[in-house]
Amino acid sequence: MAADLFESIGDARPPRETIADGAVLLRGFVRPFEAELIPALRAIVKQAPFRHLITPGGHRMSVAMT
Repeated sequence: MAADLFESIGDARPPRETIADGAVLLRGFVRPFEAELIPALRAIVKQAPFRHLITPGGHRMSVAMT
């Protein structure tokens, strides 16, 4: 992992932020698992690369899925 350029600044945002009713953003929640999670995600992407689906109207979706 590359060092974060802004790591020393810190984050003034709250670690838990309600986005909508029933949806919460948990900043840094997976950070303790990052060393295991990143290689696992890379293995998934290697087997099932990201792809952009096409809408019925023939337009390419901006969201990529694996």
